[in-house]
Amino acid sequence: MIIKSNNKIYYKSKFPDIIIPEESAPKVILNHLRSRENHCVFVDGISTREYGSHYIADTIEKVASGFHKLGLRKKDIVGFILPNLPEYSTLFHGTLLIGGVASLVNPEYTIHEYEHTLGTVKPKFIVTFPTVYDKIKDDIKRVFPLVEKVILCGVPYNNVEAIHKAEKENPNLVMSYDSLINNDGKYPNIPIDSKKDMAVIPFSSGTTGLFKGVCLSHYNILSNTYQTQVIETSNYRKNDTVMGILPFFHIYGLMLFLMLMLKQGYRVVTLPKFEPIRFLQLIEKYSVSISFIVPPVALLFAKSPLVDKFDLSALRVLFSGAAPLSENIEAEIKQRFKDKVIIKQGYGLSEISPACCVAPYGDNKSGSVGVLLPNQIAKIIDTMTGETLNAGAKGEICIKGPNVMLGYFDNPKATAEVIDNEGFLRTGDIGYVDDDGFFYVVDRQKELIKVKGFQVAPAELEALLLTHPKIQDACVVGLPRGEVGEVPRGFVVLKPGQAATEKEILDWAHPKIANYKHFRGGLFFLQAVPKSATGKLLRKELKNFTPPKL
Repeated sequence: MIIKSNNKIYYKSKFPDIIIPEESAPKVILNHLRSRENHCVFVDGISTREYGSHYIADTIEKVASGFHKLGLRKKDIVGFILPNLPEYSTLFHGTLLIGGVASLVNPEYTIHEYEHTLGTVKPKFIVTFPTVYDKIKDDIKRVFPLVEKVILCGVPYNNVEAIHKAEKENPNLVMSYDSLINNDGKYPNIPIDSKKDMAVIPFSSGTTGLFKGVCLSHYNILSNTYQTQVIETSNYRKNDTVMGILPFFHIYGLMLFLMLMLKQGYRVVTLPKFEPIRFLQLIEKYSVSISFIVPPVALLFAKSPLVDKFDLSALRVLFSGAAPLSENIEAEIKQRFKDKVIIKQGYGLSEISPACCVAPYGDNKSGSVGVLLPNQIAKIIDTMTGETLNAGAKGEICIKGPNVMLGYFDNPKATAEVIDNEGFLRTGDIGYVDDDGFFYVVDRQKELIKVKGFQVAPAELEALLLTHPKIQDACVVGLPRGEVGEVPRGFVVLKPGQAATEKEILDWAHPKIANYKHFRGGLFFLQAVPKSATGKLLRKELKNFTPPKL
């Protein structure tokens, strides 16, 4: 729906506005978990242990009670460094239930990456599992100086001995998840202002620069849960089973599996890490009907011979997000499944909790990321003049709605740069809307690199390269790499009189960063990095430039 006002053009959702509850997120989830008969809501894909809705509800309250006894108070931050586990849901909502704030990061990060993400929000507690604890234990007090207790979660990996060993070595710091929930489930009723109080802090690079904490309120994440529900679960059936391979620390996975699916009561099969054979085995074993995926997984469905070895006849919907999915891959999947599987896309970002567009069932356009969700208004602006544009014209997509973040953590300057004076969030993505209200994303104005749906901030990798004693200057760009999306490519200028090889620098850099951030596009040497008159890196000039290696 097009709205014209004061010579400006806006686009409103074709769906009517909906009522969003002004409560805390966990109270809404608890009410829905207890409003139905007890039924399975989570299956751990490794142990095959099943978790009932009433057990999850009871344990959420036990987590809240346990944290309160440990001294967690309103606005205190709990750092989550966990893979996908059913227990993630109880820890997450238990934290929020007594006014705590959950900050989520990738368990595959290095200590250097934890320092520049989770370390910036100064958590009071950390929940993790033994493998990560062993990796960070010597640096915990340096990187997380305010941490009072580390909760170790062993289920479903039966890491009982590792947890007991950690507790024995450091009894004042380490506690098991089982000990945390060993209580009567009683907790204080903490008043929560859903529109003002923070619930979760995921991390995003925003439109540019290093990663920043995205402050999302209870109302933000509830809004997006209810907004997405209008389109996405309209086609679901009562006994549908959903595959939960998207990482819960990623806003995409968080909103879907810790909020929407839990609220609606669908059975979710979790897998801590994507493993193609196990993934397909679980779809077959549990007759999975809906799977949320990213483009590299879509490539598996399109091309891998593994797919033919499993009975995937129950699969009805593949929803791809986090990065654009090519029309060719979409067509190959449809052909392979004889048009019995619906391929859908959506669009969003952490700063909008995260979805703003979802493809509707029965009215989907190939290549489109869908239509605006309810309660939102969009505008497309000329990147040079800021003028709002008509349908069909390409410009920066800007979104306004109850799902737009409170701001970046302790960073008002960065917040002001992305939220304009009308309250619209500038996404940094270039796209257009057609006459039917379908949105298309065609390019990114912002500089972040998308690798398999994960964000990689060039500035983060540049900052790392600049700490190498032989490097004087650095620039990082994204190199297109098929369905992977992009891979980082680095350019460096060596200090006068220094000599180095690509292998030498990469062997030094790669142990300091997560695997998906590795320089798979290569590392190249320059005499100088191109910059503007004001000193800004001109990354566009290096996008298609490949100098000879030294």
